[in-house]
Amino acid sequence: MTISSPLAATCLAALHVLVQAQDVNIRREPLDKDHVRTLEVVPMTSEDQLTGLAYSANGKRIAAGTADSRILIWKTKTGKLDVQVQPHSGPILGVGFLFDGRIITGSRDNTILRTDPDDGEVKQVIEIDDAPSMCCFALARDRIHAVSGHDDGTILVWNMRDRAVQHRIDGTGKPCTKLAISIEGREVAAAFGDGSVHTWTVEDGSRGGRWELGATASLVYLDDTRCAVGLETGDLTLLRTGETPAFRIGLAPGFAIDQLEPSSLGGLLFATSAGRLYAFRHSILDVKYFTTEGLGTPVLSLNSGPDGRFLASGMRDGTVLVWNLEKLRMTDAMEEVAKARILVLREGRRFSLLSRKRAETLDHHGKLEMLGGHLDPGETARQALVRELQEEEATGALARIVESSKVEPRTALAGGANHHLFELAISATQFDALRADEKESLGFELVPTDTLERGDLKDLLTPRTRAILEKFGPTSRR
Repeated sequence: MTISSPLAATCLAALHVLVQAQDVNIRREPLDKDHVRTLEVVPMTSEDQLTGLAYSANGKRIAAGTADSRILIWKTKTGKLDVQVQPHSGPILGVGFLFDGRIITGSRDNTILRTDPDDGEVKQVIEIDDAPSMCCFALARDRIHAVSGHDDGTILVWNMRDRAVQHRIDGTGKPCTKLAISIEGREVAAAFGDGSVHTWTVEDGSRGGRWELGATASLVYLDDTRCAVGLETGDLTLLRTGETPAFRIGLAPGFAIDQLEPSSLGGLLFATSAGRLYAFRHSILDVKYFTTEGLGTPVLSLNSGPDGRFLASGMRDGTVLVWNLEKLRMTDAMEEVAKARILVLREGRRFSLLSRKRAETLDHHGKLEMLGGHLDPGETARQALVRELQEEEATGALARIVESSKVEPRTALAGGANHHLFELAISATQFDALRADEKESLGFELVPTDTLERGDLKDLLTPRTRAILEKFGPTSRR
């Protein structure tokens, strides 16, 4: 989609905009079936049996939950079914791999189980006796926090490291139909049968927002504040507490957007009831898709591997497919990113200001990265960087510096995204006054530029930061 007027750009940035499918750049890509492989098929008693899929943190296993209460575990290297157990007495509502490698499942039987993936032995049973039957269950991408929804509207937020309820949210008094929890368990979103979507802040249980969107087919958090919603009408929208939806895109009229899955390489992956798998680059409204015709019936569940290169899809007939997204060229559905390379001079030495990442996966948690982030629809690179810095740096000083600066960014493809790199310099005194926002960063650090030049810290950087340094060079031109 090309925005040709300032008014259109302003609307996309600030208002709830209905974008028609013809306004989005949609491209069908040819499917080479050699790039999609099928895991060992497990007989199902009927269709619609697969209720969830999950990759292990190391990518070596895929687990599935079923409506007939089974847990299925495959080894990704061989594609062979390794474990099949039936520990629940009711349908499994959600499945995931915890921080310790164990499998977690929530069930209609009102229990949460921790299961050993090696042999399927149940290691812990959590029986919920202070809320009626469970209707929804989800695990956060930090692999620590989980959330369960119950028939009376109660929502329980769990800390699985402590193996206990962390917070109880009263909800709306009605059972939710879809449920999601943000990356680090800070916010919960739930969809209801009346067409509304609600969010709550976990810390105090306060209502964050309510939106009347229509029947919701899928719900997923992209980070700790933005929630993507797929509707049964074929519309896709993006919510942030306290704001009007940034856009609403009519992508697949008449076909529900049944499954949503963030891509760690940028963008959003989703599937529709028409049997199509899409990659969506929301920053510039660009879409490409593959049809699943000939590979199985429509998709019931999606889960991407830890490095974003592979995607598992569970089909209505019980088939589980593993897609190589790089070979299918779906990983170029990258986002537009604005980053700041900030030089600090202290006692005659040159340092780079980096942030310790609050990651969506534990293997990225604590890694060093440059400040900045994605472009929202209609934003310029400078506007996006100012917004990101306002979120990441609590005093607002860095955002003001960028806003008033006349420095133009360098732009290039790196790490699966189109990067706009702003190069700035601040004094040691200015750095000492900065404060990292604890919701966005684990803290700021000064890294000697000569260590970046030598590559000494390569293993301590996020993959995207390494790609930026390789593309733009290890040090600033300033």
